[in-house]
Amino acid sequence: MNEEVFAQLREKIIHRVESAGYHQLLGIKVIDLQPGRCTTAMEVGPEYLNPNGWLHGGVITSLSDTTAGTAASSMGYRVTTVNMTTEFMRRGPASGKIFCRTNVIKAGRTLMWIRAEVYDEKDTVLSETTFVFFLLEQFKPKEISGE
Repeated sequence: MNEEVFAQLREKIIHRVESAGYHQLLGIKVIDLQPGRCTTAMEVGPEYLNPNGWLHGGVITSLSDTTAGTAASSMGYRVTTVNMTTEFMRRGPASGKIFCRTNVIKAGRTLMWIRAEVYDEKDTVLSETTFVFFLLEQFKPKEISGE
């Protein structure tokens, strides 16, 4: 995919991610999107805390899934999550920002493997997740160009 086509695809993907209702509810923003890599961020608020006063693991998982799916889409495919294995390493903060960075490990003909890492403002890793995505279909050229 050439740079011009990727720039158009990038714009479409970011708009799709940031305008989705669930992503808006969580306040997920795409910070960087390159072929096979994505970084996102969100602000942690009291509505995202579990009964212990820490960031709920489901929020961390949602951020990971969104970011990994966005990285997969950057390869030119519509995808759906098949499997994810998450290891929580530390509790999440009760305030501030959290981030997620992902990269494609392997892209096959029907499946794609992606690794995600969620971390806080001090660059402390909170979780690592390995994803498997099913490649539904490639984006059509007119979907990318908007024609």
